[in-house]
Amino acid sequence: MLVALAAWSPAMVRSLDLALPIQPGKGYSISYSLPPIVPKTPLVLTERSVCVTSWADGYRLGSTMEFAGFDDSLNAKRLDALERGAREYLKAPIGPEVLSRWFGWRPMTYDDLPILGKSPKHSNLFLATGHGMLGMSMSAISGQLLAAQMTGRESAIDISPYSAGRF
Repeated sequence: MLVALAAWSPAMVRSLDLALPIQPGKGYSISYSLPPIVPKTPLVLTERSVCVTSWADGYRLGSTMEFAGFDDSLNAKRLDALERGAREYLKAPIGPEVLSRWFGWRPMTYDDLPILGKSPKHSNLFLATGHGMLGMSMSAISGQLLAAQMTGRESAIDISPYSAGRF
């Protein structure tokens, strides 16, 4: 069995007497219709922790981190901070129409490393979780590394530093 449920992984394995040190980190985003001027490449406004992404018919400001458990309310201060940060750097910081304001839970470990590999307590349980803000970016390599371990093949890198046993 493979558990790859992001921020919900700890709840899934709790009944198996396995504790995973993952907590949900709430990341916010606002999507807009296209402003008159948009960056041609994604930007990270590091000083304000704002990510800027544009595509053919949309534009997004995202980022921030809030540790509030699984609280599903939108924090207006966090959303306002995205717009304030963009205003400091961009000529057209927001689009003419807000398409959505939303958040997502990021599975955060306290050492900022994912949990990959065989469970320290169950030989038939594998874990791929705790990727923080890089879940989509790391999904392909995590899948390859886990597939190699699950089928007894040699993996491209040693994944023991990412084992749940490190906790």
